[in-house]
Amino acid sequence: MTRASLLILLLSLATSGITQAETVYVSGANRVGVRAEAGSKDTPLTVVQRGDALELLENNGDYWRVRTQNGVEGWIKSIYAVHTPPTKAQNDKPQIDKPQIDKPTSDQEVHKAEQSIIQLRNQLEQQLAENRQLQSRVEVLNTEVYNLHQSLSDIRGDDPTRHRDWLFLFIALAALAGLGFTLGILWNKHQVAKKLGGHSL
Repeated sequence: MTRASLLILLLSLATSGITQAETVYVSGANRVGVRAEAGSKDTPLTVVQRGDALELLENNGDYWRVRTQNGVEGWIKSIYAVHTPPTKAQNDKPQIDKPQIDKPTSDQEVHKAEQSIIQLRNQLEQQLAENRQLQSRVEVLNTEVYNLHQSLSDIRGDDPTRHRDWLFLFIALAALAGLGFTLGILWNKHQVAKKLGGHSL
């Protein structure tokens, strides 16, 4: 092979290598580490910025071997590079939309809940007032029963021992009535508290 033929062959190989080289651009992250091995977690050889042009040397699927503008060769993930230069909008830091809070709706819901609480509180106060009236009525009835019992004992001429027995019975009945009334109030408060979602008034 002549020297001229060898020179032509070398030129053709160099030309084919140049044509195979492809330029890609950093995208998908602001900073990307270029590492010595594909998939390595070691410290990067260098770091490239979003929009930097890289020379693609080898495509290994998930990882690309590239050469930076400073001549450093290494591997990056293919998801962080594209074949076309990213636009200015892509280079800019993405803006995160803040959720819009519908304040009027929230205010209406709060107002509605407050009105419900006020209504339930009024119902509870009304129920307690009715219970107090019932308690007063029970006390009056107990007094009337006691007076009638006294009158009946006087008419029949009952002895003191029997009178004491009736008195003890009356006291026991009055105590049971008071206990039932107290339990009724506690049960009513518990029911109202359940309607308020466990909140006490």
